[in-house]
Amino acid sequence: MKTKQEQLDELYGLVSVLRQDLPIVELEKHEFVFKQIIRDLVEMYSGDEDISFAIANIQKEIGLLCKYKSYGVKACTPLGYAIFLLNEGEGFSFQNHLDFKVELFHILKVLPKSYVFISSANDWDELYQEDKFKEWFDGGLVSEYERFRINPKPGDVIKVDTTGIVHTAIGCVLEEYANTSTDMVQRLYDQNVGRKIPQHFSRSFVEEQLKTLVFPDYSSIVSIDADHSRSQIPDEQTDYGRKIILHDTADFFAARGFIDLMKAEYIESGDQYISLYVTEGEGELWIHENKTTLTKGDPVLLVPKTSAVLRNTSDTVPLVYSVLSLHKEKALK
Repeated sequence: MKTKQEQLDELYGLVSVLRQDLPIVELEKHEFVFKQIIRDLVEMYSGDEDISFAIANIQKEIGLLCKYKSYGVKACTPLGYAIFLLNEGEGFSFQNHLDFKVELFHILKVLPKSYVFISSANDWDELYQEDKFKEWFDGGLVSEYERFRINPKPGDVIKVDTTGIVHTAIGCVLEEYANTSTDMVQRLYDQNVGRKIPQHFSRSFVEEQLKTLVFPDYSSIVSIDADHSRSQIPDEQTDYGRKIILHDTADFFAARGFIDLMKAEYIESGDQYISLYVTEGEGELWIHENKTTLTKGDPVLLVPKTSAVLRNTSDTVPLVYSVLSLHKEKALK
């Protein structure tokens, strides 16, 4: 059996590999090993502060994993948090989850011709005709499909949390919070078949895009029912600032956090894995006596049984972050 240090050395050895521009299949093989080592370390050394800090800092060093597709880039953590940089007029296939999966789209930027498509599987089966649908997708006026189009705004939250919902996002920049990073969809109409990955996609391109990305200060839930009504999500006030809670169940928590000037949030991970991604400001993450500095674009991964302090070190701007928390039995699969 490998020692604790040997396993940590393996994790550190994966940092440079996971930062490379690799085909998705190859990158995900290394990502699988990364997740397996973390699960093993957590199981064997639960509550070990040095392990907790090392994993948090390693995730920061890796940054977001860059997965290149013909229609855009998925920049993600291994836990299920992702930022999608979709090309104008392009996006995911029209798909349906075959198994239960929570998938939450938080719209950050709307490009020309952006939309989100949501319909029930029953409506899709009743109305779908490939030629007509292709005509509509290519810009034709086919009225029966128009009622499933949502014209998004920055801050919109669109949630798919049951099976039997046909969905896609086209031409948006968005955050995705998911309870699994595993692809388990039925592709019903895939406009991306045979298309090539753009040559300019690279880690440097992604990091430049993420640097300039502006995140909304407030968010609204958009109904997936026919009216597509919006309802602003109320802030939850805290002693360090505020939170906008996007989803909250025992197994899955997603939120936007705002830490006021020179204040700190105390985090107890319990039985959860927690992915934090800094979207504005600068600060420090403390785990026991270990500290790492954080700035815009930095992700960290907190493992179960971690006690941490997230501190805003700025006296001019809030420290703002996105958080995804998953129960240890469901995470890193």
